[in-house]
Amino acid sequence: MLATAPPSALDWLAGQDLIPAIAWIEPSGEFDPTGSYVETYWLPVLGPSATWALRRITQSLADSAGSGVWLPVEPLAGSLGLGSSAARNSIVRRAIGRIVDFHLAEIDHERGVLAVRTLIPRLSERAVERLPAHLAAQHRIEFPLDLDGQQHRDREAPPLAADRPDGRTRTPLPGPAVGADTTEPTLDSEAAPR
Repeated sequence: MLATAPPSALDWLAGQDLIPAIAWIEPSGEFDPTGSYVETYWLPVLGPSATWALRRITQSLADSAGSGVWLPVEPLAGSLGLGSSAARNSIVRRAIGRIVDFHLAEIDHERGVLAVRTLIPRLSERAVERLPAHLAAQHRIEFPLDLDGQQHRDREAPPLAADRPDGRTRTPLPGPAVGADTTEPTLDSEAAPR
């Protein structure tokens, strides 16, 4: 029997009126989602709707004290100026889908949650090449490449985990931090806003 692939990000998001979200603490992240790096360099890559959605979601997660949040789609769309539609192909769902597409969030199908990075990595060299020329030049000055063509980092990047079916690799979603409360986030139906 063939295993079925998990649904696409947009398919998964379309089935959620309340999106359960948790923080994805990634050791390779360097930048606050509300900071100038994201605004200057990620904004032209992600687009304004996805960038604002990322900022709003990560701020909600920061305010939740680590327990995760329920993201009601229609109010999120309205608060971002993206209309009030929560239809499958609504702007807000596509914006969140872009966050997933660019690996700033990941759908954890086992837990049924959207895990969102709380620290954002530097752009890849490929993404830098696609920036407007003045921003690409500025990025290369601020974040020069090493002799081996890699962006210089003050710390070592985490090892990559299992291969995805599409050939890409990913860093696994974290388990609980050392010394952290090991209970699952309170994202049951009783805790969901009505």
